[in-house]
Amino acid sequence: MKNVKHLVMALLVIVAGITSCKKETTPPAQAGTNEITETQTNVLLPATKFRLTKQGNTYLHYQNDGKLWRVIFSPTNYIEYSWVFNGVIATNYIDNKKYSTNYTMINGSGKCYHSTFKKYKGDLVDFQWSWKYEYFNNQLIKQVNPDDADERYEFTYNVDGNLEKINYYSKQGVLTNTTAIKYNLVIIGPKVDKSPINPETAEIERYLQLYGKFSDYLPMSIKQTFIPNNTITKSTSYIYSLNENGYVKTRKWQEWGILKETAEYQYQQIR
Repeated sequence: MKNVKHLVMALLVIVAGITSCKKETTPPAQAGTNEITETQTNVLLPATKFRLTKQGNTYLHYQNDGKLWRVIFSPTNYIEYSWVFNGVIATNYIDNKKYSTNYTMINGSGKCYHSTFKKYKGDLVDFQWSWKYEYFNNQLIKQVNPDDADERYEFTYNVDGNLEKINYYSKQGVLTNTTAIKYNLVIIGPKVDKSPINPETAEIERYLQLYGKFSDYLPMSIKQTFIPNNTITKSTSYIYSLNENGYVKTRKWQEWGILKETAEYQYQQIR
């Protein structure tokens, strides 16, 4: 089942990745440009705040109440979010056909505590799996298979409270994959992340802020290792430029030192 799950999740990542490299087909949302100002009486106004509307060729649209509504990768590939009384249902469409759903249940503190992923074949559920989530000090520390607790993700944070490692354990309780995250390069120091995006390596909704705080900083390098033979399977690095408000303006994405994409970010002012 682990291999099947990874195949399904990999397909969703590939679809998002392929469409992100295509020509833009959705008009970009208007980005806010206002800066912090002072009134004539020298009273400082609240800090200007923005929300992400564009990452490369991925577009984010919101409801009037500010909740995420759609993440669009292309006109035919997108995720639609339906908010219900105890959570949110993310429906993934590929070629305008329902491919999967992810029902994320939210507790009283606004965090995901349980999720159920279903993959469809036509109108019927092909297969499904679930996760439950454990927190400590407002940070996700475990993502566990409720039917087999040996299968799990464990999240490790450094002394500053920033996520530095994600370990995956199989149903046999064996450490199989490790993801290591760094927030500074040799000559580049850490950069504050004002619009966090969740890690891609864990099976969580990337753009929903329902899993506590992962880090204060932008990830600069990510390395994935397949533990049984100690093989590095992914080596990713990012280089950012920031706008005048300290938000990401562009991100250069490199794999094994080869530039894969330069993504432009856009935002909408919400305060």
